[in-house]
Amino acid sequence: YVFSIRPADIVVSDETDRERLLAKIKAVFELGIRRFMLLEDDVSHELPEADRAAYGDYATAHTELARAVFAYIKDMDTASKLVFCPTPYTTRSSALPGMRNYLEKVAERLDGEIDVIWTGPYCCSARITAANARYYGKLIGRKPFLWDNYPVVDGRPGVALLDALRRREPGLADELSGFGTNPMDWPVMNFIPVSTVAEFLWNADSYDPDATLDEALELELGRDALPFAKRVLDILAPDWSVPEVDQGAVGWTLSFMEKKGDEAAAAKLEKDSTELARLLDALGELTENREFIEELRPVVENLVGLAAPVRLDARIK
Repeated sequence: YVFSIRPADIVVSDETDRERLLAKIKAVFELGIRRFMLLEDDVSHELPEADRAAYGDYATAHTELARAVFAYIKDMDTASKLVFCPTPYTTRSSALPGMRNYLEKVAERLDGEIDVIWTGPYCCSARITAANARYYGKLIGRKPFLWDNYPVVDGRPGVALLDALRRREPGLADELSGFGTNPMDWPVMNFIPVSTVAEFLWNADSYDPDATLDEALELELGRDALPFAKRVLDILAPDWSVPEVDQGAVGWTLSFMEKKGDEAAAAKLEKDSTELARLLDALGELTENREFIEELRPVVENLVGLAAPVRLDARIK
């Protein structure tokens, strides 16, 4: 178990704020937790006036806080571990103004034992190579800890990423200090994509995403349901050729405005949503996994509900 915290409103130079944060960490430590994660992703670049006077920039403030937390947990137990998420956690964001300097401070100021999170070239990277990891590793002065944002969809209605993990190089693991996967909100449907991640990590050299996916579907839903489940996945499958896999997931349904007035998109959405509704009924008859069906149902219903206004808008235009 890892306890993670994002102290977005902390004044690092304020002794009271720091003591409050460390007290919270100690309370969790006393419950037996020895792995901690300090998150500085997606936070404001504006420093409180006191921290600006004390540190000059938020890279120094962030690394100062990480150093303080690391020293504190190590003092309580030398086996304690810390993972730090920097503000520029993608390769793309590392090229933004000021971010190279931020990562240089991470490399210089953080103990080499502190793992540093990276999500790949993009936030939800469709492809991640060993060379990608080596490049970012040079920026942070250590092998990155990959936080793979697959199959997470961040609550997008009508989107469920059930495909196998793809486009991860076999040699990637050799360039990482760790690997974490970010799941969807649905605990049962998560089993399918997350189990393929586990298979990739178990033996990346022989990993076959299609065969692994079939095994996961059969184990989760039963052999009789396999052909119907595979067709559901065909319809919901993301486009792995785009930079960010979540944006490739049934891309013609992600935003009504993106395809407003597009008759071809409207026709495809109507056809696929109607087929999904039939497939859901068939799966309900063929599998004993009721939890899976109930998690998939709102995804299908969202797509069916979206089809009518998209079709109407296309015809009006």
